[in-house]
Amino acid sequence: MSIHFDLLEAEEKEKVISFLCKDIIDNDYHLTTGFLGLSFLMPVLSTIGRNDIAWSILTNEDLPSWFYMINLGATTLWERWDSYHPEKGFYDTTMNSFNHCSLGCVGEWLFKGIAGINAIEPGFKKVMIKPFLSNGLTFAKATIKTIYGHLKAESRRNENSLLLDITIPFNTEAILVLPSYDYEINNISKLINKESGFTYLEVGSGIYEIRCKLS
Repeated sequence: MSIHFDLLEAEEKEKVISFLCKDIIDNDYHLTTGFLGLSFLMPVLSTIGRNDIAWSILTNEDLPSWFYMINLGATTLWERWDSYHPEKGFYDTTMNSFNHCSLGCVGEWLFKGIAGINAIEPGFKKVMIKPFLSNGLTFAKATIKTIYGHLKAESRRNENSLLLDITIPFNTEAILVLPSYDYEINNISKLINKESGFTYLEVGSGIYEIRCKLS
């Protein structure tokens, strides 16, 4: 939470980032936060460039985890990580909803961290699209209905390249962040920057098909 709300001096922040990452890894990518901290955890990991850790948390299958619920047949999110246990059975029914929003914050991260859709200006007037596909994920697609129209980001990954299909609604603009300096784009774009292996392009409304060559 201190990272998210920018409460730290530069030197403190580096120490806190190091501690956060080590703590997660030492806990074998299990969640150790409460409700309040959980809602900021995945976005913070994306902000500090550790989507790899966020992905490992997301796909962890042991209790507590989201996939623990899925593997036990859940089609909605539970109120508690241990709402049901194969050996202990159901938790106390006075606080044990099986359709609860408290652990659903990961859904926002799937749009922002995986599909990469992030609003820069209110109402998605301007967006940044920075998709992330880990080595264990080859396809992601998300669509948001904005007041200007449908905003879409679709990513497909193979061994050597990343294919992006991006739709930017009418009267809006976007910054596309491509994980490569070597890319092809079918439409007009403006190069903003190249930094740390990423290319930043500015585009207007339209449909864009992009191929990025991965090293």
